[in-house]
Amino acid sequence: MVSPLEEAIRFLERFGFFSVILPFLLVFVVVYGLLEKTKIFGTQKIEDKEYPRKNINAMVAFVVGLLVVAARPIVNALQTSLPNVVMLIIILLVILVAVGMFWSGEKEFSLFKELPKLSYVLIVVIILILVGIFLQSFGVLSDVLEFFYRSWDRPMVTSIGLLIVVAIIIWLIVREGKGGKE
Repeated sequence: MVSPLEEAIRFLERFGFFSVILPFLLVFVVVYGLLEKTKIFGTQKIEDKEYPRKNINAMVAFVVGLLVVAARPIVNALQTSLPNVVMLIIILLVILVAVGMFWSGEKEFSLFKELPKLSYVLIVVIILILVGIFLQSFGVLSDVLEFFYRSWDRPMVTSIGLLIVVAIIIWLIVREGKGGKE
């Protein structure tokens, strides 16, 4: 037996709520927020205060939202990648709660203050996972992994690895130490 809530969800799905309205709202809000924060289109002065140009920001965000909804592959990528991103956030939250639980309770736990090297490694891993999630949502991840698997001993792949190692070595040499000393 189908519950009324399940029927309501199915109705919203047939109506296009999940494939049109929600992606439009998500893109609109993100683009509008970025435009308001960066003030790309300038500001207007109202009673000695500077405000972003809300009408221009809203129109640009509206147009970008409509263009994204019209591009079906982007909407499909959003629909497949966002649940994975949310799952990643939940996993990170559980990890941070577990680490914070075993930390001493004398002061508030801050990952960047207490474990700075681990937090930078965690950031790199999270970025790689996010890139993988979005590559997978566009159906490209398997092709990229297959390319590296088939040609890991070829000059291009080994050159990329060498460049990464050289970049890490240069970063370790050039970075400033604690207290601003070289």
